[in-house]
Amino acid sequence: MKNEIKILKPKAITLLTTFKCTAACRNCCFQCSPKCEKKMTAAEMKHYIDTCLIVYPEIKTVVFTGGECTLLGQDLIKTIKYAKINGLSTRIVTNGWWAKDYMTAQNKINMLQQAGLDEINFSTGDDHQQWIPFTYVRNAAVAAFRQGMYCAINVETKDDSKFNIDKIIEKDHILSEHSTNNIYERRKIYIEKGIWAQFDGSNEKITYKAYESNFKFKRCKNLFSIIPINPYGEVLACCGITSESNLYMRLGNINHENIKTVYERAFCDVLKLWLFTEGPEKIAKFLLSHEDENDTQINVQHTCLLCRKISCSKKYIDILIKYRKEYMTNLILKYNLLTFKEK
Repeated sequence: MKNEIKILKPKAITLLTTFKCTAACRNCCFQCSPKCEKKMTAAEMKHYIDTCLIVYPEIKTVVFTGGECTLLGQDLIKTIKYAKINGLSTRIVTNGWWAKDYMTAQNKINMLQQAGLDEINFSTGDDHQQWIPFTYVRNAAVAAFRQGMYCAINVETKDDSKFNIDKIIEKDHILSEHSTNNIYERRKIYIEKGIWAQFDGSNEKITYKAYESNFKFKRCKNLFSIIPINPYGEVLACCGITSESNLYMRLGNINHENIKTVYERAFCDVLKLWLFTEGPEKIAKFLLSHEDENDTQINVQHTCLLCRKISCSKKYIDILIKYRKEYMTNLILKYNLLTFKEK
């Protein structure tokens, strides 16, 4: 099947640099905490960048995330510099724990900018604020904005969120004037409401009916564009919030196999092609249309949770295999049409 479809070249590398974090959010998708010690060294990060660029010179960006990537200290600074030397744009994702006051935030932003950092993304919301006050994030975001760095704030979103970013913006004249929800408005602080999901194993039910229309029944754009690598060198198929807990999304290890073999393995997988082309809701709808499938709980609200539910279920996979003739030809056609203009 691999010869029948186009292999899309990755555009970015995402380094999940560490699972150590200054916070221990209940619903952290990677279950990061101060107790987790696993991290990448500067040598490993440089090696991963080199390895990917040799095979895919089309890559333009490297993202440093975690966990809390800034805990890597000088190793992070050195690798940002190395990425810039290799012509890559650079981005970090952080909770802003280091921005306790504006002067400290400004100094940190200066150091990151001098190293070659192009973009900084912050995470905040109900769970995060148990550990990191929003004032820290604001200090850092405003400092980055004033120094000409593109920055974004991703806010945990659910129906019963206590943290209300809209009300905060209304009362904050600087954020009110200089923030936006338009991702293409690069001269402002981009604020995005990121759908929060349950990972702590409790009976709490997180809902987001007010927001679900924004992401339901859409194809998965996390696939086939990024090479995500975790601290153990494992290459994931996507950067969705369930990627680390979904064994189906693990493609191989960059330390044990050629990265081309590992990355392009995903294109031999019909389910991943379907997720990319139409999304998990369409797959769930197909499963529910067959008499073999009577599970009314299959339609999990969160797209990534639904993806994990389907892909990790032998029952669902068996149904998709059994009825593959009903969708295979049409799926390959849709994929090829979708990717016709992709380089």
